[in-house]
Amino acid sequence: MTIKTSILNIFRSVSKIRFIEEALANQINNGNNFATKLIASNYLYPKNSIRNCTRNGIIYTLDISDYMEHGIYFGIYDGPDFDRTQLYSLIKPNYICFDIGANIGETTLNFAQIAKNGKVYSFEPVPFLFERLKKNVQQNKFENIFLNNIAISDRKETLFFSTPINNNSAGIGLQKNKEEKSNAVFADTLDNFVDENKIERIDFIKIDVEGFENFVINGAINTLKSLKPILFIEIDNHHLLKNNTSEAEILTKLSSLGYTLFAIEEKSKIEITSFENTNKHYDVLCIPIA
Repeated sequence: MTIKTSILNIFRSVSKIRFIEEALANQINNGNNFATKLIASNYLYPKNSIRNCTRNGIIYTLDISDYMEHGIYFGIYDGPDFDRTQLYSLIKPNYICFDIGANIGETTLNFAQIAKNGKVYSFEPVPFLFERLKKNVQQNKFENIFLNNIAISDRKETLFFSTPINNNSAGIGLQKNKEEKSNAVFADTLDNFVDENKIERIDFIKIDVEGFENFVINGAINTLKSLKPILFIEIDNHHLLKNNTSEAEILTKLSSLGYTLFAIEEKSKIEITSFENTNKHYDVLCIPIA
């Protein structure tokens, strides 16, 4: 360990003192990147390290022992899991948005704030995350958010998930088969949801479901063909392979449905013209061909 690292580790341990922690969070959220080197990592906080804060005009209740919530609290935007600049720039004030894989509500709340004249349909199947999502929505008093405690899949069915042990609730993946100590959740297709709720327009769909994306798309074929929403989908071949699908299969399918595809990398859009497995973790923007 270098002398520099040793000194930084001293500051990181001190940074857990509440007033210092809050000062560092304010510094980082105001653009002081050096302060990110001084904060304690999420795994150094005990579970249920709850903080209340306002970020980008949105009120959050966060557990900063969790990887994603730690990032929201401290304003650390590192990689596709955090940097939502491209995503939010696509939303317009009158959009009808679907947030599939809402977690505690960061994207749902930002969609609602931007699409103030539109609607946001939010889907989160994991019960303890749904309760956190509901609380964050309630304390912001948005009236254009419609919460749904269900998973989206390729059929009406029961799915399963395991409680994470790695301080990263965003990494919870759904499974078709029950495993030891797994928990059950209800799932339906997007096509069924759209039909049953008589939804005639969708402008934008975000899908972030840790490798379950292919099942979501397969259950939404009619919706994608008829309503032609813009799609913003997380791609991670490592997770997809666990569900017997792949990056290439999903991209080929989306192209065949009439979408032009762009990889979002480092705040730039790169058109995808060949459908291969890159094993990268990135977001793909899918624009319907007029």
